Amino acid sequence: MLKSSLSVNEMTLCFCEMAEIWPWVEVSPWQKRKIEALSRAYWPGALKISLKKKKQSMFLPCEGDIVSVVCVKNRQIRSIISLLKGPLVVIPAGCQQNTSHLVSFTRAREYMGDMVDLVVPSNSKVSNKEATTHISLLDDKLSIIRHGEIEISEDL
Repeated sequence: MLKSSLSVNEMTLCFCEMAEIWPWVEVSPWQKRKIEALSRAYWPGALKISLKKKKQSMFLPCEGDIVSVVCVKNRQIRSIISLLKGPLVVIPAGCQQNTSHLVSFTRAREYMGDMVDLVVPSNSKVSNKEATTHISLLDDKLSIIRHGEIEISEDL
């Protein structure tokens, strides 16, 4: 279940509920208000938000101090997250600047070692034609990284 994200090379942490993101991200009061408003309108759903990682989550082997978060709608993925009792980490399809291959269990293990418990393949017969809308709230500014299924105004 991997999609390309326009040269954005950050991991996505998938959650079931908004309240689960706070231990993983560092947010300003402005960002927290925006996240709360956006989550009421669009989560669970196809909205991914880039935020600054908390120091405790710096162990995640992804470049920089930015991570994306999303509250997923898919029932099977929500079940996996509930069983894991923590977020499901999605590696970008183009990680390590190689956009020609999707991430396999072997590549994920090479990149992240034994932190990878499983790779969830997508064998959905109904593929989602629309991409997830990806926004950033970094520097207390809403910017759209990728337009997708959800229409978000930068004036929000």
